[in-house]
Parts: sequence; structure tokens; C-alpha cells
Amino acid sequence: MSGEYGHLPLSAYLQQKYQLPVLKCGCGLNGCVESYIAGPGVQTLYQHITQSPKSAIEWANDIKLGDEQALKVLACYLDILGETFAAISKSLHPEVIVLGGGLSLIDAIVEKLPDAIQTHLFSGFAVPDVKRAKFGDSSGVRGAAIIGSVHANSNAS
Repeated sequence: MSGEYGHLPLSAYLQQKYQLPVLKCGCGLNGCVESYIAGPGVQTLYQHITQSPKSAIEWANDIKLGDEQALKVLACYLDILGETFAAISKSLHPEVIVLGGGLSLIDAIVEKLPDAIQTHLFSGFAVPDVKRAKFGDSSGVRGAAIIGSVHANSNAS
């Protein structure tokens, strides 16, 4: 299960900064960043910040239009994701961070994430390159399926 960065806890600093509710994660823990940064988490962030419901798709469209509320949610989202990737950078020093999943299709996230990471790093740490998954937003799922298939076939032999 190592590498499941979505299950790192949201920092108390960001929880207090945005007065975010501590959410129960699907994994059974409380306060995992995934609960705030995955598609359903964006809906929760949007509702919390704007007091109105909006899907991740509607949010993405509103970002493109420069909607003030959508950009406010984007700032919080990037702060959470930036801090998470900064923690990974300080621990593992990756050369690149590859974004997958549907939210990786939002240009503003890919473009602004390096600055959001930098905000949470101190002197001496370079921000890793941030790239979209080469084979699209479902690359991680396909990769897991391939690995599972190879593993299943090797056990069947």
C-alpha cells in the first residue's frame, strides 16, 4: 500500500486555514487528503467554500470561464495538493510528479501546481516536474489492471 499519497492526512494548518470539516475517507481513516482532492472531494470543497453545490465537471468548466467562486475553490484545492506533493518531495525527492485521473484534465491544475508545491517547500528543494499521465487520465487504472493480469497469470502457471 505504500505510495498511496491520497491517504496522507490533511494538515491541521490547512484544515484551520479553510475551516474544513474533517472528512471520513473511504479507507476508514479520517482526514485523508483524497477526501478533498478526488472528484467527490471537490464537490465537498465547493459546497463548503461557496455554500452551493457543484459537480467537479461544472467546477472545471467554471474555472475555464474565470468564475470567481470556482477560482476560490481552485486556490484551496491547489493549496491542499501543493502541500501534499511538497511533503512527498521532502521525503522522497521525486524528479517528476505524474498526474492522472479526471481532474488531471483541468489545465489550471497542471499549470499552477508547481507554484502551489513551491509554497510549501523551503530553500534547497526544487519542485519536481509536473506532467499529465502520458496515456491519459485512466493510465493508473490501466497500469493496475496490467500488473494484476501479469500477477494472476504468473500465479496460474
